[in-house]
Amino acid sequence: MPDNLDDGQWEGDVIVSGKGENVRAMGAYYGTFENGDKYANTINKWKADLGDSVNVYNMSIPTSAAYYMPNNLKDAVSDQKDNIDNIAAGLNGIINTDVYDSLSEHTKEYIYSRTDHHWQPLGAYYAAQVFADQSGIDFPDLDTYDKWEIDGFVGTMYAYSNYNSELKKYPDKFIYYKPDNNDDLTVKYYDTEFKNPVESTLFFDYAEGVNCYSAILNVDQEIAEIDTGVDNGRVLVVFKDSFGNALIPFFTHGFSKIYVCDFRYFDINAIDFCKEVGCTDLLFAISLTSCSTPSKVDCLNNIRIQ
Repeated sequence: MPDNLDDGQWEGDVIVSGKGENVRAMGAYYGTFENGDKYANTINKWKADLGDSVNVYNMSIPTSAAYYMPNNLKDAVSDQKDNIDNIAAGLNGIINTDVYDSLSEHTKEYIYSRTDHHWQPLGAYYAAQVFADQSGIDFPDLDTYDKWEIDGFVGTMYAYSNYNSELKKYPDKFIYYKPDNNDDLTVKYYDTEFKNPVESTLFFDYAEGVNCYSAILNVDQEIAEIDTGVDNGRVLVVFKDSFGNALIPFFTHGFSKIYVCDFRYFDINAIDFCKEVGCTDLLFAISLTSCSTPSKVDCLNNIRIQ
């Protein structure tokens, strides 16, 4: 992270700061307390429908702009910490998995991509650790994972920045981690109606270019079922946007089964689905941008009642 954060400027639809290996592009965040209240009220309804037998957690994931926004543009955007705290204050019976402070302790590490809107799996690891502490699951140290790297990762921000040449010249490296029980996992992908299963893998090492982030779980338009072989009877259901994908490898020692569902592509009743698969733990792992977007929140409510 560069010491001088006063050099930000708008390029295309994003803010670009830094030079050389420190160049970074990020989207502005304009969340409001009103939209955060709407999100909290919506997931409260999920908790009420599922009852006390299901542990429900909320992880509103900050974007890179929460930590790397140039000082000269900070006043032009909303404060992500304030909006995360506001959501937390509105939750009823839901455990708030606040990862903001944990991530802030590691901002000099490679926790967010510089050329893409996603975080790096290292950032997801630190966030997953907060959830593991709250849920009481086994959480192996990072050095037990097999480290994989894909070079030349130029993500979505390159196009949003009107093809800033500095971003292309200094690409990201996508670094992800495979758990030591990866070979023991049975992974199936279903369509958005939870039909037509196809057995596959958790990781897709051939991902390249702008799609490097899809090395984990591939595309979002499927429901993933992960049988871990862990014999503890706990079933985790994750409703997420794409940010949630990077968390999943760090949960494979903690649950007997994991179901990963992108709320934007889900065509059955979500409450019935959770009951059908025997959900004991439900995690909302959603970027703060999505939590603050009314249309996305409406989608979360719609899949609850459809």
